[in-house]
Amino acid sequence: MVSRDAIAGVGGNGSGGSSNSSNSDSERKRFFGQAKNRQRAVLASEAVYQFEAFNPFLQANELRIGIPGLTFDVRSIVGEQPMVLSVRSRDGSCVCFVVELRMVEC
Repeated sequence: MVSRDAIAGVGGNGSGGSSNSSNSDSERKRFFGQAKNRQRAVLASEAVYQFEAFNPFLQANELRIGIPGLTFDVRSIVGEQPMVLSVRSRDGSCVCFVVELRMVEC
């Protein structure tokens, strides 16, 4: 089992925050890139975990996709249809969680 302190040692502080280490993301990626470390990790139900998704082509605040030479509004494509984000294991055999997003005017 990988303890919260061990996870904190690779970029987090064990409380849901982040460390001040400039290379903590790469250290955490390297650590969890090894199957043996992922298998030993135990997530505590009382802890708060923060995740971030990044796509250099998506301008989330404006709901636009911007590819060099081409920009379009996501709402013009998806309309009323919800967008579904599913997080799966690397081999696709296990669905960890699914989030459904609906676009609404504010």
